[in-house]
Amino acid sequence: MAVGDVILTALLDTGSTHNFIAETAATRTGLQVFSDPRLTATVANGERISCPGVLRQAPIVIDGEEFCVDLYVLPLAGYDLVLGTQWLVTLGRIEWDFTARTLSFTRQDRRVCWSDVATPTPPLSATVLAPDDPPGRAPARLWEPLRRASRTAPAACPRPQHRPQAGRAAGGCPAVPVPRCAQR
Repeated sequence: MAVGDVILTALLDTGSTHNFIAETAATRTGLQVFSDPRLTATVANGERISCPGVLRQAPIVIDGEEFCVDLYVLPLAGYDLVLGTQWLVTLGRIEWDFTARTLSFTRQDRRVCWSDVATPTPPLSATVLAPDDPPGRAPARLWEPLRRASRTAPAACPRPQHRPQAGRAAGGCPAVPVPRCAQR
């Protein structure tokens, strides 16, 4: 998908009420960010984080389909964009086929069908245990990279509580559920 002239990776997230763009991606688009110091977002763990601003009616293109959406700027990780129900409702009635990995809807009297993009293999997808590792338990040496990563993860990126429902342009990273955006 593209925002302006920049190609980005998006997550379609029915658990997010609004649409969000990563701070770094917002900068790359070159579009104007309208600042509002009162904007905050409540993330899945209940924490409130500051929204530095919003891209109003940003032009996005997904597989040739053009939309204009408000994108709230947040420090996201894993995806450049989260398209939530604020955008999904504009599609009208949609059909998700999780077996075929497609999302279909009718737009301007045309049937539109998107499929998700291939997802890369996660970096910690498999581990070979040594012969002297204790049976039935992962050795401590395998947990240390995870502990280290969890200590350095930004506060705005809590561990997801669910697997994302991915349609078009889903990446292989964990979801960044951001269910609600409100003004202070």
